[in-house]
Amino acid sequence: MSITEAERNEIFESFKSQYGERIASNLMSMLPPVGWADVATKSDLHTVEVALRSDLNAFEVALRSDLNALDVALRSEIHRVESKFDQRFTRLESDLDQRFARFDQRMTQLESGFDQRLTRTDAAMFVGFADLRSEMHHSVRNQTWALVAWSTALAGLILAIGR
Repeated sequence: MSITEAERNEIFESFKSQYGERIASNLMSMLPPVGWADVATKSDLHTVEVALRSDLNAFEVALRSDLNALDVALRSEIHRVESKFDQRFTRLESDLDQRFARFDQRMTQLESGFDQRLTRTDAAMFVGFADLRSEMHHSVRNQTWALVAWSTALAGLILAIGR
């Protein structure tokens, strides 16, 4: 049963008139601000402690279970992402291998074509230089005979004039 504030004040005034204000204040401070039914006993606190520990243990079990489930899910997701990454990396590696193979093949073709053109150019230059050498030889020989003929004619003319 709890008492009202007016009843508390009445008790205080009664003690105050009989024992003085200091003693009345000390006695009133020892009374609970609510009724005795609302004051917790050691037994009540023990019951609350047991219930709280039980709740905390249940919470710990649930938390560990949730963390384990999260760990399993996270590991599964990591494995899925790793697999996907491995597949993409394998495809990329294969694509690069194919591109390099095509590049190597193209470079081999270009090198072969270059070698063929160089060989044809060398042959054409050899023939061209041989023709040029032949023409120059023929031209120098003709010019030499012409020079000999002119020199002989000039010497004959000089001898004829000088006689």
